[in-house]
Amino acid sequence: MKNILLVVRPGMSASLLTKHMKDEAQVQGKNVNIVTDCYARARADYAKYDAILLGPEEKHMADKLSDHADGTPVGVIDMKDYGTLNGAHVLNQACHMMA
Repeated sequence: MKNILLVVRPGMSASLLTKHMKDEAQVQGKNVNIVTDCYARARADYAKYDAILLGPEEKHMADKLSDHADGTPVGVIDMKDYGTLNGAHVLNQACHMMA
């Protein structure tokens, strides 16, 4: 099982995107665990994730997070994919990062 962390601001969009990603993972038969958390709470557990994706509103933290992620790949979710809750695109982005 691969673990994906979404670092986003809490809210309805984050919850819906996570749900759409989980639904898409099931459709694609991918064995992934997707966790959504805010930066302050997530930063202690970076090592247990295989990919970390930041919400567009958190992209200013990408370099800082990469420095502390112990080699875990870090990316930023495309604003359009985030805004349209395109779980398939975001899941595929995470899977490419883990390849």
